[in-house]
Amino acid sequence: MPRFSPVPDPEVIWAVQGQDAELPCDITPPISGDKVNMVLWFKAGTGIPIYSVDGRGGSLESGPHWAMSSAFGLRTFFMSGVNGAGKLRIKNVEAEDQGVYRCRVDFLNSRTKNFRVNFTIVVPPDTPQIYNAQGEEVVSEAGPFLEGYDLYLSCHVTGGQPKSAVSWWLGNQLLDATHDAESTNSNVSINQLFLPSVGRSLWGQRLACHARNSNMTSAVVKEVALLIYLKPKKVSIKVSRGATFSAGRVHQLECESWGSVPAPRMTWLIDGEPLRLADTVITHGLNSSTSALVLQPTLQDHGKELTCRAENPRFPGGFVEDRIRMNIAYAPTAYAKLGENIDPNNIKEGANVFFKCDVSANPPVNNISWLHNDIPLRHDPDSGIIFSDKRLLLKAVSRRTAGMYQCVATNSEGSSRSEPANLKVMFAPGCKGDGQVQIGALRHETISVRCELDADPPVVRFSWTYNRSRDVLHVSAARVRSTGLTSILDYTPVSDADFGTLACWASNSIGRQKLPCLFHIVPAKTPRPPDHCVVSNSSNSPSGLEVVCLAGEDGGLPQYFVLEVSEARNNPLDRRRDDSDPDSDDSEEQVVSVGAAVQADGPIRLAPVSRIVSHEPKFALESLDPGRTYDLSVYAANARGKSEVVILPKVRVLASEEHRLASTGNTVVDEVTQPAALVLGALVAVASLALCCLFAAVATVLCKQRRSSRPRAAVKPPAVEEEKPAVELSVISAPATVRPHRHLPMLRRSQVEMEHCQQQEALLPKETITIMGGPAHQQAPQDICGTWRRSKAEVPRLAEPDLIVSKAEVVLHLQNPGLAPKTIPAEMCIEYLSNSEQITQI
Repeated sequence: MPRFSPVPDPEVIWAVQGQDAELPCDITPPISGDKVNMVLWFKAGTGIPIYSVDGRGGSLESGPHWAMSSAFGLRTFFMSGVNGAGKLRIKNVEAEDQGVYRCRVDFLNSRTKNFRVNFTIVVPPDTPQIYNAQGEEVVSEAGPFLEGYDLYLSCHVTGGQPKSAVSWWLGNQLLDATHDAESTNSNVSINQLFLPSVGRSLWGQRLACHARNSNMTSAVVKEVALLIYLKPKKVSIKVSRGATFSAGRVHQLECESWGSVPAPRMTWLIDGEPLRLADTVITHGLNSSTSALVLQPTLQDHGKELTCRAENPRFPGGFVEDRIRMNIAYAPTAYAKLGENIDPNNIKEGANVFFKCDVSANPPVNNISWLHNDIPLRHDPDSGIIFSDKRLLLKAVSRRTAGMYQCVATNSEGSSRSEPANLKVMFAPGCKGDGQVQIGALRHETISVRCELDADPPVVRFSWTYNRSRDVLHVSAARVRSTGLTSILDYTPVSDADFGTLACWASNSIGRQKLPCLFHIVPAKTPRPPDHCVVSNSSNSPSGLEVVCLAGEDGGLPQYFVLEVSEARNNPLDRRRDDSDPDSDDSEEQVVSVGAAVQADGPIRLAPVSRIVSHEPKFALESLDPGRTYDLSVYAANARGKSEVVILPKVRVLASEEHRLASTGNTVVDEVTQPAALVLGALVAVASLALCCLFAAVATVLCKQRRSSRPRAAVKPPAVEEEKPAVELSVISAPATVRPHRHLPMLRRSQVEMEHCQQQEALLPKETITIMGGPAHQQAPQDICGTWRRSKAEVPRLAEPDLIVSKAEVVLHLQNPGLAPKTIPAEMCIEYLSNSEQITQI
């Protein structure tokens, strides 16, 4: 049984929670040479060892270690040091580890020794918590506090062993170390900070609450930033006092403010009213803010007070202001009006009238002038125009004096024109425009003669007279229609004696018309031909060409204009018949082809391939083949007939390669009016002819092979009967493809039929091409003369042809009595005439 030595008083060991600690135990044998058998550690309150080392089987260093299987046992380890210094290391000390520990050492021969250790744990306090006056916890920023107002904060510290001391610091300056109160929980320490009248010096500072309960530990600190709102200290408008601002001009003003936190709201006011739509730019610096104002004052701002206000938006009532009185210089504002005691609705010709100009200006005006219908007036007493200060005197006014009057006032800031003041002068009726008009008419044709007048008041009474060489006859009111200032007479000349002069008279409350409006009725004539016709490039025309002329005299009747396009003679790309075809016999066949010539008013021209009608002598050319040369014919027509024909010869449309070159600035139109153009056209024609010959040779072989496989249609001469007008159709197509905007030529009629059709204002035939079965479906309408008349006998209109394109052939249906539909191979170019069944291969 072991023998025990007396137990000494316990040794106090301090440790900080969370750190490591060592509990000492002297294991030196009392007798030299003795050895330690066992070391056991006990904690007060437990009857079993919490840790032991067994050295009985050898040395203590190599003996086995036992520890409690709890978490504490895992954090403990015994170390035997030199000179008998043994230590029980406890890692990561916890508050529960505090207590009295006993170390028992058993020796082999000596008495057992016991050592006691009072293990005391220092527990740091929790992080301080700061609260504001509203009892809300402050996490990182305290406030906001207003400049000049009180500051209150409270620091609460919970936990800690021993109890903590709480203090307030501003940087390195101790503000308050008083322990103010304890809450109902004795484990909480409180320190309250009160600072009266917060000054600007606290702006940007940080306050810290310190809690500390041992010299072994550092203070636990909670630091918060102070948010302090400062009102602006000063504001200033950067402009000299008494400065002048020009009305309507842009002025840039600056206003600067200092000392506001947060940055101030900069506001501009005029007479206390904010400029809500003002163009302002505000910039903020470290301690100042600047507001730039773009001001465009008006004359109404003269004498008003301009204010710049800097206001802390977070500080009620925290604003300062600067004010200036505005002196506005502005251009005059003029107001023209009739003089006093003048009735504006009762001014008659011959009266004297004066106008007055009221002006507001700063500085005063230095000149006043007057305008009549936007035309400046001159001081001319001989003409009855007199300037007097701010007045205008008009003597003996007339209808020419009537109109709008304005005064123009000028000073150093500019000029201003008043609103128009109307001078209404009542006068007897007079002709509107030219008092004499010549009108062309046809016998037995009723024309409407329109008489338009000027009068004030506009209530007039009309009368008409007819003047012959000797007699003046009154026209019956039953033939007259009058409305307001317009009277219309329906007049029908029957014989040569009915051509003369009509006179239109009128009267109102002021008096009777002095000179009548004369209308000279003359026999109508055919129009004069257009003049100065020019062919030019145009981006609005599909072919890129446009023809523009000047209109001639209309002959007294409404006229229209016609442009006919014919292929030029000796065209390098003309389609030709195959002379080598043994089946053709020109001596026996009478065929009208595209190359046939027709007689016009002038040189021999080819039959037109297209015709364009316009109310103006301006034409956009369409459906012209690139590389071909055309003759253009232009004439005018009215109900009496057509004019002479103006011919523009040899106009060529450039080919696709030439169009590419034209995009770089080359000419698109060639006319033979210039020698250089002739040479260039000849060179292009020769090159085009060579290419076309090669293409025609290949096409001829293919066409012959195709034609040799089917019987040839019988050739018949054209009918001689004049009563049947010829129809000329030309179709060019390829399998399953259709060239856009490809039009058939016009129906060809005799000259008598065309003139009769023109008199009915139905100028062109109408044909509709319907394309089906291919990739496109479109219709190309043209104008038509609905009914032809010859010797008062009606001839039915030819039916509209249908062109059907399939994948392998072209089918042309001309639904006209006596003509059967024809099916033509797609590889062939065809011409189909209504009076001939011949098919011509090109």
